[in-house]
Amino acid sequence: MDILIIEDEGIVALDIAAKMTAKGYTVCGIAGSGTEALVMAGERWPDLVLMDICLKGELDGVQTALLLNRMASVPIIFLTALSDRETWQRAVKALPAAYIVKPFREEDLHRTIELALLQAAKQPLSLVPEGGNEDIFPLKDRMFVRVGSGHFEKILNDDILYFEAERAYCVIVTKHKRLTLSVSLNKLLAKVPAKHMVRVHKSYAVNLHNVDGIADQELLIAQAHIPVGQQYRPLVQKYFPLLK
Repeated sequence: MDILIIEDEGIVALDIAAKMTAKGYTVCGIAGSGTEALVMAGERWPDLVLMDICLKGELDGVQTALLLNRMASVPIIFLTALSDRETWQRAVKALPAAYIVKPFREEDLHRTIELALLQAAKQPLSLVPEGGNEDIFPLKDRMFVRVGSGHFEKILNDDILYFEAERAYCVIVTKHKRLTLSVSLNKLLAKVPAKHMVRVHKSYAVNLHNVDGIADQELLIAQAHIPVGQQYRPLVQKYFPLLK
């Protein structure tokens, strides 16, 4: 059974990992931040997550748990040194399998894990979040895109070159890859900050920061020629006055 440990105190994380390994569990990853945890989970989905609530960085433990729960079903056990009511009320919103206050006994953690797994086994596995199938989860400077069942890839906003609509699909073209999603261009644009992407055609949106050149009624990005539609031309000319 794979356990993902999310703990920003390195010594504490290694101690927990050693105890889990001694109990026969497989530690599939140790993440020091919420963002790193999302990447690791996308590469190898865990059977259970042990998460510190007070993580350093952009995402704390509760925010990370909410994003993980939107990606797929996974039991999450919060480990925290805080026992105040405010922290508890925030943690409950993420629907954790358990909540353990540090310091805790190794045997108590082990029993809690067993109970969490037993409860998870009674629930049907669901990769579709409540309210619909979400394939894109945006953060401040990046997004996670579903590319398989329970698997997500990280895309930095600065790496995006352009979006291209193809019938019922949309292609994300970055500096390093191409990803095809079964979403509309409108839905994709709604997930990305407006300062990064501007629609220039009914089938195209470009990252303004990655435009390499301007030609007659088109923009050049990484050797791709992106047409500028008539109705979008006034807006695009505000950014690129040389466009004819």
